Amino acid sequence: MDFLKYVLFLIIIPIMGYSQVNTDWGIPYNSEKEAFIYEDVIMVEGASKEELYSRSLNWIKSYFTAGANKITNKNKEKGIIELKDRLIFYRMEKKSKVKDAIIDYNMTIFIKEGKIKYQITNFRAFMESRSPHIERWMEARYSDPEDAKVRFEKLDKEIQKLIDNLKSSIVKGESQKEDDW
Repeated sequence: MDFLKYVLFLIIIPIMGYSQVNTDWGIPYNSEKEAFIYEDVIMVEGASKEELYSRSLNWIKSYFTAGANKITNKNKEKGIIELKDRLIFYRMEKKSKVKDAIIDYNMTIFIKEGKIKYQITNFRAFMESRSPHIERWMEARYSDPEDAKVRFEKLDKEIQKLIDNLKSSIVKGESQKEDDW
């Protein structure tokens, strides 16, 4: 009987612990690295490494304001381009638009013959002199869960727009800057 209680205890405790941790925030979470990570491989048949490297640089320069200044590292031989960017989100407060969150992130593009891989990682909430990772927003003691969910939704929308534009530009080989009226 004691053995049965022990087995039942071992089964129930992990289930209880799992139910208390909500990681379903609407953006990809890598539990192994304990971080939000967007990544994928874009296949472009017949495109050389040099051509894809050039397309990636052209996309960065056309998509981002001051795109060339976003690049922190590039190596044509290794096929790597790294950049940093920042997103600013606003909210309404007493009929006024105020800054809600400033999120810094890193993007790395790895280039090989016929394909590129992108990784968007290291999301940090910029707050004066410190920049904690946004994974802390999942913890109620750091952020109201409803506020966090709204921020994650805004972040996902912006990152998906970036990814869609990247994919389109890499596959077509042309810049796809949105016409923003």
